[in-house]
Amino acid sequence: MRAAICALAGIVLAVVACEDTESYVFGGRPYDASTKCVASAYAPIEVVDGEGSDANCPNRCVRFQAKLYVTTICGPLPSGATDPGVGDPECADALGAPSCDGEAEPTPDAGTGAGH
Repeated sequence: MRAAICALAGIVLAVVACEDTESYVFGGRPYDASTKCVASAYAPIEVVDGEGSDANCPNRCVRFQAKLYVTTICGPLPSGATDPGVGDPECADALGAPSCDGEAEPTPDAGTGAGH
């Protein structure tokens, strides 16, 4: 009987351990303050637990581990990340910065006239 209980407990633990936990990569375009430009390609910032996130929001800044990123990801921020907001001078610079890869158009401003 004890062996059967142990076997059943092992099966339950295996099923629980194999359940799909959903997560997604939260990313952003790194801002280079020395050249005042943003990368055109997204870089991974952190894996976030959840079902995923929409990437069609207005640009916003995310500060993570002393680096500033510009992102259009709408979902919750990774643990330890902050949104300094458009009132932050470095964020304002990042939101208006051109691409480091030579694209002529600056990134759209995240908060101007949008009530943010």
